[in-house]
Amino acid sequence: DPELTMKLPAQLTAATGMKKVADETVAANPAEGWVSKWEKVEKNSGNQGMAIIASPADFVEHTSDSLNQLVLLKPDKDNVATYWFGSAWDKAGRFTDAESWKAHVAEQAKGLAKPMEVTVKTIP
Repeated sequence: DPELTMKLPAQLTAATGMKKVADETVAANPAEGWVSKWEKVEKNSGNQGMAIIASPADFVEHTSDSLNQLVLLKPDKDNVATYWFGSAWDKAGRFTDAESWKAHVAEQAKGLAKPMEVTVKTIP
């Protein structure tokens, strides 16, 4: 999972986003910290899914402007905003429609919100 960070001056809100295209399908669940979209690829090359996932505590708002689907994020105490971006192509066969992609994004967001903890102990 590609994790991205931005170092920001104090008191700012970070923004990240995905370019809008015609006939895209957008879904968002701010309470779970994600936005996903499904769109046609140029030149009849199938469809693709894209998503932004952040900690629900850092997810301020999903909004849009005339060109982009935007996610506004609250930086942490060190003014760093962290989020994950993912994508998929339907011709790869794993996600073949908007619903299967959205379900995967929701599942990933839940996993990122509750990461697995591992303790390693040596045996004397």
